[in-house]
Amino acid sequence: MNDTLEQDLIDDESRRKIILIDDSAYLHRYYFAYPKKQVKFDGEVVEIGALHGILEFTDKVKRTFTDAEIIHILDPDNGSQYRKSFHPTYKDRKEKEAELTKQIQLLPTVLAGYGQSFIKVDGIESDDVIAKYSKIYGDDHLVMIIAEDKDVWQNIIDVRQDGKKGIVSACRYSKGESGFNQFDMIFSDFILEKFGVQPYQMADYLALMGDVSDNIPGVAGVGKAAAKKLLTEYGNISNILIAAEEGEIKGKQRENLLKGKEDLIFSKKLTLPFLDFELPDIG
Repeated sequence: MNDTLEQDLIDDESRRKIILIDDSAYLHRYYFAYPKKQVKFDGEVVEIGALHGILEFTDKVKRTFTDAEIIHILDPDNGSQYRKSFHPTYKDRKEKEAELTKQIQLLPTVLAGYGQSFIKVDGIESDDVIAKYSKIYGDDHLVMIIAEDKDVWQNIIDVRQDGKKGIVSACRYSKGESGFNQFDMIFSDFILEKFGVQPYQMADYLALMGDVSDNIPGVAGVGKAAAKKLLTEYGNISNILIAAEEGEIKGKQRENLLKGKEDLIFSKKLTLPFLDFELPDIG
């Protein structure tokens, strides 16, 4: 972890600090981790364990990052219409438990009642909302993404080549000696150490390997080590495919890459953020 950069961000009072929380993963975590609780809402008895967890988690974020603006980013009810338009089985998972579904539906009402800012865009995944806000505000401000999903870590920028003063970092709520009680900052050095690639290469990395949980096909025979090696040597999928076509990459790997070329291009389209939509200003 880049401890010097982390301390600089904590001490920096000159730049606006914005926290984007990807609520989906935490709501799922607290649904299974928190005790079942019930209340009566609109004449109906509903479970609120996960919602209680989200509110307690929000309090921890507020106490830890006292000078930051916090925005909760929610997934749409109907999933990513962009990705489903060309890949109908994208994230086609089993139905959620009815109790969890109800709490997901109640989340905007609960956040509003708790005085929390949130963004929910019909048909647009939270990952894409986070990516767009990171792009909009990351040029000039300090943006921190609190998320468990490596898909959003591709937005990290802490080494700028363009002269702009903004930084986009990430953070995850992790387990210490007495349970989940600490926030771990994530910069590009963490991504490089964990995955062997830079944040801007994560879309290529995920596209090469594929992801069964999201129904992303990837390339046969390409796992973590192979994806890391290919991206270290060639930089991105376009260069990898050129190297395979020209025979620089040889053997079975070349065969798999050429055979899976269309799947690979398709997978990259799925793993890249979708940004062609409007968002309200944070203020």
